[in-house]
Amino acid sequence: MTLGPAAAVPPILVGGNSEAAMRRAVLYGDGWAPSLLTPATLAAKVARLRELAGELGRPVPSVSVGGHAFLSGDRAALESFVSMLSGSHGMPEETARDVPVTGGVAEVVERLAAYAEAGADAVGLALDGAEWMRQAEVLAEARDRL
Repeated sequence: MTLGPAAAVPPILVGGNSEAAMRRAVLYGDGWAPSLLTPATLAAKVARLRELAGELGRPVPSVSVGGHAFLSGDRAALESFVSMLSGSHGMPEETARDVPVTGGVAEVVERLAAYAEAGADAVGLALDGAEWMRQAEVLAEARDRL
């Protein structure tokens, strides 16, 4: 009995922000998926990811960064998120304030461009807080301006 062709395997993304996760992405994945990083932190980690790939004689994986966006002006939701990052994740509050994507279209364009410049091939954002439909519209308009 002959079986039909196997389905194509989707790209395997390896998550995590640690050096060990980056090494696993280089060795076993097609992409690296860090989250909750500022563009500046991502840039430094992408530089290290490239070094690891060179050291291991492997291709540099794609980079798909994940994060959260608060695009409706919902200050209570944003403050709760920042508090969670500093409390649960032990992130310094000043860093935690820089992690979420906030503001209007111009600020979102600036942040997405900064992630691209830092080495991100893709950005995935959870829309948090009130008015998710309006937030989706802001995000779509920002994407269209890039």
